[in-house]
Amino acid sequence: MSYSGMFRLASLRNPITLFISNELFIDAVSQRNFGLRYYDAFSKQKDVLDNLDVEHESIEKQAKCELTKNERIFVKSMKFALGQLSFDKFSISVSTINEK
Repeated sequence: MSYSGMFRLASLRNPITLFISNELFIDAVSQRNFGLRYYDAFSKQKDVLDNLDVEHESIEKQAKCELTKNERIFVKSMKFALGQLSFDKFSISVSTINEK
């Protein structure tokens, strides 16, 4: 069985969104769930075949966290790159973020 076949089986048994062709795509929530499961499996040296009890709670907690300085700059950079923010406003925003 190829690796892509194993990933498909894993995605059917556990609700992690995987799209596999020549590339692998995992959405953000699924990537976090995968990370939690991977850590649990590695730390306990056992297979994780079902959802973890802490998955939902952990994802909600992380979603409510304040963005880091670098994350806030990234958001402003994306808005600037997409034409949603002028260069002047982008510069002021980044300067303000860096001052904090």
